[in-house]
Amino acid sequence: MASGIAVAVLGTLVGCAPSSAGGDGVELTIGSHGTMEGELLAQIYGQALEADGFTVDYNLGVGNYKNSVAGLRSGLIDFIPDYSGNLLKSVSPQSSSRVPSVVETELPRALAPLGLAVLDYTRAETTRAFFTTPAFVEAHSLVSIGDVGLFSSALTFGGPEGFVDSAFGRTALSNQYGVEDWTAREKKSDAAILKELLAGKTQVAVLSLASPGITENNLVKLEDPEFLMAPNEIVPVIPARKYSPALALVADDVSRALTTEQLAVLNGQVTDAADGTGEKQSVETIARNWLKSNGLLTTPEA
Repeated sequence: MASGIAVAVLGTLVGCAPSSAGGDGVELTIGSHGTMEGELLAQIYGQALEADGFTVDYNLGVGNYKNSVAGLRSGLIDFIPDYSGNLLKSVSPQSSSRVPSVVETELPRALAPLGLAVLDYTRAETTRAFFTTPAFVEAHSLVSIGDVGLFSSALTFGGPEGFVDSAFGRTALSNQYGVEDWTAREKKSDAAILKELLAGKTQVAVLSLASPGITENNLVKLEDPEFLMAPNEIVPVIPARKYSPALALVADDVSRALTTEQLAVLNGQVTDAADGTGEKQSVETIARNWLKSNGLLTTPEA
């Protein structure tokens, strides 16, 4: 992935943590938008940075993208694992870019006048997509979203709250794919959306690519050739004034290791711990275990 700040580190290996504490006590406040996934990502980067000698604090409820940008500029936060497409739309509302490679190019350009910069992109995407079950695909020979247009009036779509009126909702589906007259069921969480799809209450579900249960249930992603969904790759954003080679080295190592599939597993662990269906463990512990399994912690657990 492209990086807003190019950093060449001779001899650095993918997935290898720095061999010595390079943070030198520099204070960093790691932010998130207040979601459980955001807290998880903040802990992953924050613990890796702390292990390298940075002094880390957290602000896990900075709010929407406007607030996070303001927080980065004011010093309220110094680092946030953010979402590329949503962030670009917030700082550059006139942008209509939905192709991932174009968003990667435009985002650092849009942030630069604000004194902000991006580090290396992760390989983790939280882009939303339309999913359905293998049985439904086979029964109707589906490949792309538009394939349901001929019988969409008989379908119920499940999605997050507000998706009907969103940029990928009723108007967009009609204009881009001719998908019309469908019924909607909006839910607060991806877990609830998935549950209704598997129960047959919906036939198509709008889910994040990093939602738990997609792989386990062999869900099929309907192709989106018109790029209806804005890409949302996870990328660390910092004030340019806070940049240092040591910071980039640690953050980029984490970013290279994090994938969509791994994030889905981690999100599942967080969800299971929260609802009592899985091992009872904190978000901090889940993040620490992932860092350890990827060789990204340089200090023993306290």
